[in-house]
Amino acid sequence: YVSWKPYFCVYHVTNLIIMKKVIFLCLSMFIFLPSGAQQQVADSLIEVLNTQELSVKERMDAYERIAREYSINNMEVMLEYAQKGLELAEKEKEKEMSTKFLSFLGRYNSNRGNFDSARVFFNRALIIARDIKNVNYEASLYNNIARSYAHQDNYAKAISFYQKSLSLFESIDKKDGMALTMAN
Repeated sequence: YVSWKPYFCVYHVTNLIIMKKVIFLCLSMFIFLPSGAQQQVADSLIEVLNTQELSVKERMDAYERIAREYSINNMEVMLEYAQKGLELAEKEKEKEMSTKFLSFLGRYNSNRGNFDSARVFFNRALIIARDIKNVNYEASLYNNIARSYAHQDNYAKAISFYQKSLSLFESIDKKDGMALTMAN
């Protein structure tokens, strides 16, 4: 008498391994495909900026979207469009957009290890966020400032800013912001 159980188990283990590989491949595609699609969107926006007459608002929106898309994979291009956007936003006295562009510039400096410079941009954005009463931006900026202190091993200051960030996210019941802050 030969038992079928060992063959059955080997068959299922083999299928399980194959399924895990297929799932990993599918997830990998979802992770990498969107950045390619984002790159295409940003490239298309650059083409529109270079070839079409846009309103000031449309131009600022395009700069912001390009900076956001490139913030994932090309910080130098992000820097270029964040600077252009900030210049235009400040000229037009568009405070909300100024906050976004200042935040991009802070992230650029933070990614380069220039944490003091990053905080200058984050603090400039923070002043504007408070002025326009945008609690979500304010909380996000506190989080960015905290991270810059943590990178410099100044944990006391980092904790202080993380607590401010968490408190503000709680006040507006923004769960993803709370989770992000607590994960840091």
